[in-house]
Amino acid sequence: MKKTIFDVKAGVLMCCLFLIAAFSSNAQTLTLGTTNALGMTSTSSGGTYTYNVTVPYFANDLTGTFNVTVPYSCQANYTKKLYLSNAFGSVNSSTGSNIITIPGPLLVGINSYTVTGYCEDGSSQPDPVITTFNIKVVVTRETAPSVSLSFSPYCKITPNSNPQLYSGYIGFNVTGNYVNAGKLYLRVTNALGTCPYADYKVTFLNNTGAATATINPTASFYDCASTTTYTIKLVYKTTSMSGTPITYIVSSGSIGWTDYSWTKTFKNCLNKLDPQPQDPVLVGRIANEDMADLAETKKFNVYPNPTNSDLNILPVEGKEIRSAKVIDPSGFVYESKAFGSAKGLQTVSLAHLRPGIYFVEIETNEGVFVEKVVKN
Repeated sequence: MKKTIFDVKAGVLMCCLFLIAAFSSNAQTLTLGTTNALGMTSTSSGGTYTYNVTVPYFANDLTGTFNVTVPYSCQANYTKKLYLSNAFGSVNSSTGSNIITIPGPLLVGINSYTVTGYCEDGSSQPDPVITTFNIKVVVTRETAPSVSLSFSPYCKITPNSNPQLYSGYIGFNVTGNYVNAGKLYLRVTNALGTCPYADYKVTFLNNTGAATATINPTASFYDCASTTTYTIKLVYKTTSMSGTPITYIVSSGSIGWTDYSWTKTFKNCLNKLDPQPQDPVLVGRIANEDMADLAETKKFNVYPNPTNSDLNILPVEGKEIRSAKVIDPSGFVYESKAFGSAKGLQTVSLAHLRPGIYFVEIETNEGVFVEKVVKN
């Protein structure tokens, strides 16, 4: 009886070896499930199948499930049995299937396995090996991008205004260069959340759209009018082989990137339609009052406006002026003058300033107020 079983197994072995030999060197296949793989190529040589898989530059491993399909068959009353092993021993097995799974994730580097296929009959006799081959999954990071970018805010001008008036909206100028930046975006958010965040493709900052380029001339982007803090972050975005979106916030200090923040205050990019005064401390105190009532809180007169030289500040009766600052729309202080606790008419000179729009920040005994003035 045992002799008969052995003869049957020997016959099955010869049959299956013939079937395996009939397949090409690419007969077995590796398929990826949901994964972070960006691309995959394969080669085969001497019974070893090598799969070269690329993952994002910041990834430490290849995620997903990896199924190996092994094309062999067994005669009736025999069951397929596949085993997966590596240098440390058994990894996985499957029964009655042509598929065996390589458990993930797989680390960056070379991941080596051996697949062995048997036809089992349930007897006590050894089951002959029908097929065996090696698999290497070589996981490699894509080439990392690098950036060297400098940012500065700019205040947008109301078109066709004369003298020029600021619209209240801000944007950002950017200069510098970048390498391999085809998947990088600039994401602008603000603390109030009043403008939706927007992602600007880095390569669009150069008119060639190239993945490696120098921004020349200066590029500009973004549009918002809120008085708040704006933050620019660098974002990596792409789609994997399985169609899975991949989004990664680049860490400040990585690949040459540094997070950038800027705060828009009442001193810069003032919207010409906003009533005066515009002091945020004052506005905060009376946030529930009508803006028309705000104008009535004015405690001084500033004249002449526009002016060619001196600017007069006249507080109402009984009010005191302690100091005055002349500030441009970007927040730069051109003149600062202390008056102690003066009453009556005070003067600040604008004669040395270039023509344009300025703001006079006046500290009184009842708070800080701001007046917009024009220097001719």
